[in-house]
Amino acid sequence: MKVELGNKFSELNRRVKLTSKARYNASRRLTRQNNFSQWTLALLSVALILISLVSASDIPTKFNENYIDIMQIIFAVLILTYSLLLATGDYSARSVKIHRCGMELGRLARKIKPYEDVEDKDDKYNEFTNDYYNYLEKYENHENVDYLVSEYTSRDWFGSEEIKNSSTILTFTFFASAGLEKLKMKSSIWWGNTYPVSHYFISVIGVYYWLYLMIGIG
Repeated sequence: MKVELGNKFSELNRRVKLTSKARYNASRRLTRQNNFSQWTLALLSVALILISLVSASDIPTKFNENYIDIMQIIFAVLILTYSLLLATGDYSARSVKIHRCGMELGRLARKIKPYEDVEDKDDKYNEFTNDYYNYLEKYENHENVDYLVSEYTSRDWFGSEEIKNSSTILTFTFFASAGLEKLKMKSSIWWGNTYPVSHYFISVIGVYYWLYLMIGIG
C-alpha cells in the first residue's frame, strides 16, 4: 500500500525530533562526564597532597614508608591517566558540537511541521531528507542511552485511546505491559548513564578510603 506523502512528512518530523532530543541528551551526558573527570582529577590530586603531607609529618600511620611510597606512585599514575583521558575525550568541545547539531535538527523540525498535511511536495520531502542526513554526517553520533532517553520522554505511555472502551482485563494487561516496558527502559537509561562514570566514584572512594586506613582514624 502506498504511504501518503503527508505521512512521510510526519514520520520524517518524528525522526528529526527524536534525534534532536537524543543529541541534546548526548550534550548533557558529555558535559556531566567532563565535570566528573575534572572533579575526579582535582580530588585525586588533593588526596595525593594529603598523603605526602601525612607521610612527611609526625602523624603516625598504619603502613610502612616503602608501601606508602609505592602507593603514592600508583596514585600519581592514576592522576596522569585521568589527565590523558580528559585530554583525549575532549568532552567539553564535543558537548558543544553535538548541542549545535540538536539545534540544527530542531530548526529543521520547525521547517517540516507546516508540510505534515501536504499531499504533493516530493521536492520538499527530498530536500528535508537530504538536510537531515547532512546534519547527521557533520557531527558524531549519539549513544544508545541518548536515544532511549529521547524515546522515553517522547512516548505517551498510558494515554492510548484504544483501551478506553476495552474490557477490564485488556485494560489491565495494557497497563501492566506498558508499565513493565517503562521500567525496563528506565533501568536501561539509569545503567547507561551510571556505568560509564562509575569508575570516577570508585577511584575517588578507593583513594580516600586508603588514606583513611593509612592514618588509622578511630
